[in-house]
Amino acid sequence: MRGISTILCGAAMGLAFSAGAHGTTLIIDLGDDDEVENINYMVFDNQQVTDAVDLDGNATGISMNLASPTGFNEIGPNWNAGTQNPAGPVADYFDVGMTEDSLFGHSGPFLGVDARPFAEFEIAGLDKDVTYNFTMYAGRADGNLANSRETLYTLSGASSVNALLEVTSNDDRVAQLSVMPDADGKLVLRVEAGPGNNVSNGYYYLGAMAIEYAAIPEPASLALLGLGGCVALLRRR
Repeated sequence: MRGISTILCGAAMGLAFSAGAHGTTLIIDLGDDDEVENINYMVFDNQQVTDAVDLDGNATGISMNLASPTGFNEIGPNWNAGTQNPAGPVADYFDVGMTEDSLFGHSGPFLGVDARPFAEFEIAGLDKDVTYNFTMYAGRADGNLANSRETLYTLSGASSVNALLEVTSNDDRVAQLSVMPDADGKLVLRVEAGPGNNVSNGYYYLGAMAIEYAAIPEPASLALLGLGGCVALLRRR
């Protein structure tokens, strides 16, 4: 029985460590503020998020602030220009309140506003030892599918990754990237027109973003959890 208890005790420790990392998801909706509980909003005249909450309403300490001289256009979002019918992976992450609008920038001048070839944001408050999974969505209704509003998203931290998204008449496409932060727990997100973008002002967009990660608990907490399991098993002998 002693051997069995030792095995079960080891199993309890293993389960403690495997169960210790728990998944967290937070959503940032760019465009209009719909004031939905546990959703973070970035609006055209206040392009920042401070201490984002996850879908359970827990503060994460994650922030997103403008890092480039100019960000998205400040004249307003694309109200009701995105999809009203999210489908596929878009619907898995975002509801219509998130997909119907977006913030946008432009590689050329637009309505008296100077060109802003890209928008960069610093995402801080991250764990340098954790991989963060990003899902990006943007949509812009256009009856002419030849008008490409391809947008390029780049995340730079411990490494640099990028993904392209065709925004024109987008109901069901997302861009997904996975990356670890730099040693300071930071990432830089850059949004700009992709190489296939052919509209006159080089419009680029971001309408909603999901961030998913598994937080790693402190080793002491895991050890206590595993030891508690061992004690319970030994008492049952």
